[in-house]
Amino acid sequence: MTFAFNEESTKLASLALAKYPDDRKQSAVMPFLDIAQRQNDNWLSQECAEYVANQLDMPFIKVWEVVTFYSMYNTQPVSYTHLTLPTKA
Repeated sequence: MTFAFNEESTKLASLALAKYPDDRKQSAVMPFLDIAQRQNDNWLSQECAEYVANQLDMPFIKVWEVVTFYSMYNTQPVSYTHLTLPTKA
C-alpha cells in the first residue's frame, strides 16, 4: 500500500501551499504533516513522511526530524483515547 493524499487532502494541501512563496514551499511541511496524519488515522508512518517529503521536494530526513521533534505527530497508531503524561523536569 502506498500513501497518497485523497481528494479532500489534496485540496487542503493546495490551500496550505498557497500561503508560501514558490521558493519557500518547504515551509508548508507542518501543515502537510497534519493533513497526512488526519488522513492516516491520526498517525504518521514512514511512508506518509516520504510522501510529504516528495511533495515538498525535501529530503526525507528533514521531514522525519520535524515528525519526531514535535509531540503532536504520532509515529505509531494511537487508540481513540490518547493520554500524554507530564515528564519529570
